[in-house]
Amino acid sequence: MKTFIVITFLIVNSFTFSQNSYYFALPIPSIEAKVNTVKSKWFGTYSSLEQPSHYLIDENGIALISTVISSVSRETIRESSKYSVQNGFIHGVVDKDSLPCVLKGEYYYFGIQNTEIIIGEGNDNVLTKIDENGNFIINTHENGSYIPLKISFTSNTFSISYFDYDFDTKVFRFINNQNTIPSNDYDLIILSPTEKEMKKLLKSSIWGEVKTFTKK
Repeated sequence: MKTFIVITFLIVNSFTFSQNSYYFALPIPSIEAKVNTVKSKWFGTYSSLEQPSHYLIDENGIALISTVISSVSRETIRESSKYSVQNGFIHGVVDKDSLPCVLKGEYYYFGIQNTEIIIGEGNDNVLTKIDENGNFIINTHENGSYIPLKISFTSNTFSISYFDYDFDTKVFRFINNQNTIPSNDYDLIILSPTEKEMKKLLKSSIWGEVKTFTKK
């Protein structure tokens, strides 16, 4: 059995199926490796056929863009001066703009774009650089600790590798500073590796499932 701790942008989620759940006390590999965003050559919009949402990476950081389907009834449009429909576009949903819509039965359906900031202003997650070859870690802030997520860039792709460890893993045993917080279902173990331990950790098998997105 595997433990998968997954971020999916619109919302950052964690799934734990082991007896122990591992977190880091500080961003890895170190707070000194913190950056606000990646190099401009990797800026762009990245998407995948397997996921309807897409990632926007620019000078402001990293964001997950998704479309939420909503609707307004024909009755509401008739009785409210706020809304109107003209030539397949609904007005009044978005300030000073209109959205394509489709009439099905008694409702007009349309998509509203939602932006979830993963790295950027107003977010406690921390982006750190592993090397100069396009490898970074998104340190997801959760309850005062961090869950890492590795991201990598090539000339036209962006990939995400999730934090992953076996049910009975011993991959973290060489880290001396471990603070265990007992819980009813599983123990929370907060890791504080030294610089030497961190180098060894990054060479370990702590990354699992990989999802790849292509630049538009």
